Amino acid sequence: MKALICSRSGGPEVLQIAEVAPPQLGADEVKVRVRAVGLNRADLLQRSGFYPPPAGWDPHRLGLEYAGDVEEVGAHCVLRRPGDRIMGLVVGGACSEFITVPERETLPVPERLTHVQAAAIPEAFLTAFRALWGEGELASGDAVLIRVATASVGIAAIQLARLADHVVAGTGRDAARLDLLRDLGLDHPLIEGVPDMARRAQDALGGHAQVIIDLWGGGRLAENLSLLGEEGRLVVVGLLGGSRDTIDLAGLLMRRQSIRTLTMRSQPIERRVALVRRFERQILPVLAEGQLQMPVSRVYLMSNAAQAHHDMARGGHFGKLVLTWAE
Repeated sequence: MKALICSRSGGPEVLQIAEVAPPQLGADEVKVRVRAVGLNRADLLQRSGFYPPPAGWDPHRLGLEYAGDVEEVGAHCVLRRPGDRIMGLVVGGACSEFITVPERETLPVPERLTHVQAAAIPEAFLTAFRALWGEGELASGDAVLIRVATASVGIAAIQLARLADHVVAGTGRDAARLDLLRDLGLDHPLIEGVPDMARRAQDALGGHAQVIIDLWGGGRLAENLSLLGEEGRLVVVGLLGGSRDTIDLAGLLMRRQSIRTLTMRSQPIERRVALVRRFERQILPVLAEGQLQMPVSRVYLMSNAAQAHHDMARGGHFGKLVLTWAE
């Protein structure tokens, strides 16, 4: 079968389509014909040699989220059957014509979604869902601040928080893209880098946020904590600005704040399964009704993955970039 691989660490030029051995189906797994794959910045980092997969996974194989059709089911499977349209997350290797995945980690694709639209859902919405109500412990009345709201996880988090009637402020550098987020539920768009951004955020949040979802990372830790209320939770889910920072712990202690982190890829399988099942019960019906969406900015053939990687690195798009095997 064909798969997208990186022949070595480097830029987009190291990507190529190669023939690889087909996966072997386990008793608790389903075999999926992959139709579309969502592109993530983690794919760019892995290609560059900075984000290797967990032990036992091929570092040359890319792709973390997929949508496709069930081709075959293992002997112990009871949830899915051949022909079902499914989507989900994998630790790696989604950019393949076929993959095998644990049945319990799969989600059914709502009828209203195409494969391309479905491939844009898992990483952003599962991460946002876990960050808000897992690490963030979002409770009734909590105000939410999302830094880099224009990223796909931010787009998902805005919609999920507003769906639960929370006040949501979100930041970004592009005013035009922030305006697009108003239609998805963003109450207060805030431009990063302006001198009075922190004051505007406090005004929008009624003083402070109780939960901050941060995709930037290094360089904003102190400011994030200043925008967080007593016993507030800062959840770091991305490192777009780097991985290093320093803070004065005294304020953190006095205000009883907490800093929490989340990456989906390293989660033990039982935690991943529990998250997927909870998402299927609580969020998937709303997604099926059309109340949630993830804009798809561009679609690329898998053979043009290098261009997709280049475009993601350049930025400026709104929503997801998606790769497809369809000609």
